[in-house]
Amino acid sequence: MSTSTQSSLLGKGMVKKYWLVLFLTFNNVVFLISQLSQVFYTQFQEIYNLNNVQQGMLSTVGVIGTYAGSFIGGYLADKFNPKSLNVWACYLSAAMALIESFANSYIVLIFVYIMLSISSMCLLNTAYMKCIRLIGTPDEQGKLFGFEEVSFAVVSLIFNYGFMGLITASGMSFQASLRVVAAACVVIGLAIQFFWNIPALENYKAEKKAAKAARTEKKDAKKSVGLDAYIKCFKAPVVWENALIFHGFGGALGYLWVYMQPNLATTFLLSATAASAIMLLMKNSIRIVISPIGGVLRDKAGDSTKVIIPLGLAFCVISVVMALLPQTPGLGLWLYIIMVFLAAVCIFAINGLQYTIVEDAKVPNAYNGTMWGIIVAFGWSSGAYSYIVAGGLLDHFGTPGYRYIWLLMAAFMLLALTGTFLLRHSMKHGTCLGKDIQAEVDAGLIS
Repeated sequence: MSTSTQSSLLGKGMVKKYWLVLFLTFNNVVFLISQLSQVFYTQFQEIYNLNNVQQGMLSTVGVIGTYAGSFIGGYLADKFNPKSLNVWACYLSAAMALIESFANSYIVLIFVYIMLSISSMCLLNTAYMKCIRLIGTPDEQGKLFGFEEVSFAVVSLIFNYGFMGLITASGMSFQASLRVVAAACVVIGLAIQFFWNIPALENYKAEKKAAKAARTEKKDAKKSVGLDAYIKCFKAPVVWENALIFHGFGGALGYLWVYMQPNLATTFLLSATAASAIMLLMKNSIRIVISPIGGVLRDKAGDSTKVIIPLGLAFCVISVVMALLPQTPGLGLWLYIIMVFLAAVCIFAINGLQYTIVEDAKVPNAYNGTMWGIIVAFGWSSGAYSYIVAGGLLDHFGTPGYRYIWLLMAAFMLLALTGTFLLRHSMKHGTCLGKDIQAEVDAGLIS
């Protein structure tokens, strides 16, 4: 394949691969259900009578699923057909949406959000990313994950604006709209089960079987293969370096968008519906336009870190400027929207690249899912404290609390940049996979 073809968004066979990514991305409704409390922040507070800390807690309890789900989900994605895991995630989330629609206590909401996090993190996330990686070749990963960002934005717009239409234009209650979402999850699961498939899934299963047989010949057959895989992955520097990047990106993205809606409503005095509409439009339209550009830049550079570093630094500067802006309607509103736009351009250009790092580090397919599980478990653990901290700042300081949130947003990105610099160092010295996995690669047991 020529260099020009490799760097082209519409190279040979790419249209079909983009379609496969878009089709699969519809199952992210599983994740979007758990985001309704953030997208419709003020409306959700009124419906369920919550304060900021309680609402932040709903996101925090999701970390239970993130930890348990990521470790288990990573192993499941390596052991079982990742497509099937995607399908079952849809069915479990449909059941949780139905329960939430009848919830009349905070305890029930806590249970629902724990189960939604298990559905999205244990069954969906690692298996979903693994399916996308298997769609394309190594030199197409930037484009595929860049398009995944676009697809997620499209699905998010359809889902959230559709939900907004149900609770406003149609006059349907929030709870009744959740029942429509539950039905949609079932339909999406059935569609993926019967109409989505890629040849690489069969090739992958054959490769896994051959690699396991080869390892059995060389090692003690009594040793647990599953546990052994986790031990090797824990020793790989790329796991912890990528986890820092995930952690920083997750915290920065969460603060930028989750608190935009209440900021617009309480500080700049927009209606709750208008605030949600503006946030959704900016978040997803910028994502659609910018994410593919970041993917193409990565594929041309051949190294995700070369794109992450300059844009991550720019994001930090913009976040500090946001904290210094006047928090008043009028000019303050327009300056805030401009800064959010610039910050979104920076982070959406690099957000998809946190998933291409495993390709940069040449992580073997046999360990891909297990590594991603560990990375996500520690990487997305920012949710264990970030929303409670932000909620506490708002409950204590009121409007000035947003200034502290934007400064913390910059701190999260600095953490991601720390992981990026460490990753560059370990890749340069050939140590990112760790001695055990690298030895298997060198021996030809895995590739």
